[in-house]
Amino acid sequence: MKLMASYLLVVALVALPTFLYIRTGQQRDLRANVQGELEIEVQRLAEQLGSTPTDRFAEVMQTVLGLYAERVTLIDPEGHVLRDSRAAAASMENHRDRPEVRGALDRPGAVVSASRRSATTGETFLYSAMAFPTVGASRGIVRLALPMAALDATEQRGTLFIYRAAALALSAAVLLSLVAAIVVSRPLRRIAEGARAFADGDFGYPIQIHSNDELGDAAGALRDLAAQLRDRLVSAGADRATLHVLLDHLPIGVVLYSAARVPVALNGRARELCDLHPSNELARAAEIIALPAQALVVGHVLSEGLAAEVALRLPWIEGAPLPARWIALYSSAGERHPALLLLDGAPPRIGCDAVFQRSEDTSGGVAPPAAGLK
Repeated sequence: MKLMASYLLVVALVALPTFLYIRTGQQRDLRANVQGELEIEVQRLAEQLGSTPTDRFAEVMQTVLGLYAERVTLIDPEGHVLRDSRAAAASMENHRDRPEVRGALDRPGAVVSASRRSATTGETFLYSAMAFPTVGASRGIVRLALPMAALDATEQRGTLFIYRAAALALSAAVLLSLVAAIVVSRPLRRIAEGARAFADGDFGYPIQIHSNDELGDAAGALRDLAAQLRDRLVSAGADRATLHVLLDHLPIGVVLYSAARVPVALNGRARELCDLHPSNELARAAEIIALPAQALVVGHVLSEGLAAEVALRLPWIEGAPLPARWIALYSSAGERHPALLLLDGAPPRIGCDAVFQRSEDTSGGVAPPAAGLK
């Protein structure tokens, strides 16, 4: 639905200004065309009347009044109405002050137009007037008038057509937006489902999108990412198994902790020296690092990054304390992880640095040389 809404928003942002521009332009062009046709007609009528002999003028004028659908008015140079196709000339007032009549008298040979409300009929007209003859002294002014109501009705019909076209276009836009949203959202849902499956550890989840567009590129990148993560996890698992084998074969006891001082791994020698059993080894290892004397040393080791030898006295073992050494290992993120080495008597010189320099902790970290170890 969000995709469909975004498509419709784009359509609205494009269609609304276009609709307003077309409607305004249509109204403007319609008025200009109607006015142009009216001016052509009045010019033709003025030329006809200007060439009409005086003895036939009344006859031609009577023919003109019945021939034109527009309102036709004949006015003498003094502004008196001689003939009008819609009203009795005797009842009409002087028209000399009318804008179109005054303009035609002031500009012989030119057509003058005006839009105003008629004082005679009360209607609003578009007027076009011209003096005749077009050359020489004026014998009168002929005027054509078109009711604006007719022009408004034509504009309304044009606007109604635009509304219908816009409604049809909007319906098509809604349908196409729905289709486009469905076409685009399905691959997106598959990609989202694949990402969630990868987050849950299912790196074999199939993302069957092979289109030659951005969605296909995103699906391909996600498949490559899953393959890389799968390979890295396999490699990390192999490294962890190698670490545990290495720890189990060391002649000294080793207990590895996380950065939060939680025990994560220990070898068989540590179990033997500390009297640990599978049922309690992790809990006892957590007790070791929490002993007040050991916790103090571990804090110093982690803050300074230096190894420290201690005498480890375990509450559940009687007898002499165990010689031990705390060292700091480093993860790939740069965190320091404590590790306990149980030396079992005199510290053996077995090259602990070489062992722990390349040993990864459970987070995949690699330990740098611990200070004090040789």
